[in-house]
Amino acid sequence: MKKYCELKKVFKEIYFLEALLQREVGMSINQIMVLCTLSEKPTGISELAKELWVSLPRMSKIATDLERQGYIKRVQDKNDLRRSLLELSAKGKTKIESIKKLTAPFPQIRIVRKKRKIENIYSG
Repeated sequence: MKKYCELKKVFKEIYFLEALLQREVGMSINQIMVLCTLSEKPTGISELAKELWVSLPRMSKIATDLERQGYIKRVQDKNDLRRSLLELSAKGKTKIESIKKLTAPFPQIRIVRKKRKIENIYSG
């Protein structure tokens, strides 16, 4: 049971980071994670939801908000014309580069993922 109580520290650090990012960048952690993921490659909304462990309806809302703000755009998948992908717009690329340059303190949490199990190692 003690391990579960340690999760309180993890969540506290995540809440602190999200409040800090909201103040500094004006975006939620989920929005930033979407931009980070899309900076690697255009991705479908279902794949984004799975990769970021977010429900599909929640991911749809996040994507719609980011698209309205001009940070991402929908493009047709060249390999499957029935499918659309999300990719960063020029504004989104600029935003993610500015986020990467932030020097805000980062929580000292390390999470190791092994075979779909998440093992939490807290150093702090």
